[in-house]
Amino acid sequence: MPMRREATALVVFIGVTVLVVGAIACLNTVIDPSGVSSGTTVRRLASRQSSAALIVSPVAFDQRMWLKGRLEALASERRCPDLLVVGSSTIGMISRELALDPGLLNGFVAGPTVEDLEAISVLLERSHCRPARIVIGIDPWFANARMADERWRSLMSEVRIYHGATALEELVDEIQLGWQLVKERLNFATTRQSLAGLLREGKGPLWRRPRLSSAPLKEICRELGADPYLRAQDGHFLQCPQSELAARAVRHVAATYVDRDFHGMRSWKEVDVSRLARLEAVLESLKGRTRSLVVFAPPYHPVTYERLVGTPSIRTNLEQFDAALTVIGRRLGIRYVNLRDPARPGCQEEEFADSHHARPACARRWAAFLADDQTGP
Repeated sequence: MPMRREATALVVFIGVTVLVVGAIACLNTVIDPSGVSSGTTVRRLASRQSSAALIVSPVAFDQRMWLKGRLEALASERRCPDLLVVGSSTIGMISRELALDPGLLNGFVAGPTVEDLEAISVLLERSHCRPARIVIGIDPWFANARMADERWRSLMSEVRIYHGATALEELVDEIQLGWQLVKERLNFATTRQSLAGLLREGKGPLWRRPRLSSAPLKEICRELGADPYLRAQDGHFLQCPQSELAARAVRHVAATYVDRDFHGMRSWKEVDVSRLARLEAVLESLKGRTRSLVVFAPPYHPVTYERLVGTPSIRTNLEQFDAALTVIGRRLGIRYVNLRDPARPGCQEEEFADSHHARPACARRWAAFLADDQTGP
């Protein structure tokens, strides 16, 4: 009898565990706060996005699938961007108006790594696209082995093509991708975001999915809440006015950037030479698809920049990183422009939205700086 009770208790325990885990997985799949399941929807929306429409979502969506969808849409029209801008959200505010280029496509993605550049190289080749100019924003984490972002895996098929992967390697990649999805669906941070979003919005999950909207920005912001994700047809992101930080809050975020180990800067041990080798290889590939390739370091908030260069280990890594990029640039015959110091493009404190995102006034300055043909490596 005791053994039967123990067996029953074990079955109940397993059953309850399966139900709880299943409920968590279902919640995170439906809410999808990180946007990992939004790829198909976003790709379709991007392919039919007009200049008057924004992709709007109260939660993050797959920015890589947006870029893939836009390039596919242009290819179907036998068109190609005159200027392709690639990088992280640090360059995401650049619009056609700011760049003074009606042919711009801003292909920024969240947390880019060298894999994203490899995938973009394949996307351009597949669509027979040769932009007149390509500008790539390179953030320090490109050379930081501690920054192991996995979001590039939504472009896994393109990365495989770039590397000429074998069938066995593709199978291993699929298993890894599946495991990453399982971890995303069950981890505590995702569950907390799902619950917070559900309680905050109080609206059905279908309402939370990305969609196209031609409504005025003010109306969209009132409808979706404090901090929605908004992306225009040319690729630049928009921010609701009520989401902007006050000057004091911006300065606090900027001053604590290093202390918070944001982007892994404080824990950055050394420049990863293997990543630099891959970066050089893909830059050479991209150079073959354009008449002009420029690589640059986006500016930081002045206070953040002071903290970065005032930390000996970070300053050493940045100097080595910049020296390596300069050598790569000279070897490949491309321009590397270091604008990390905001004083170089002339950006002031009030021209930053936080520690590393410039407001339009600053972005306009460094966009013009990059367009100056006299700016050398």
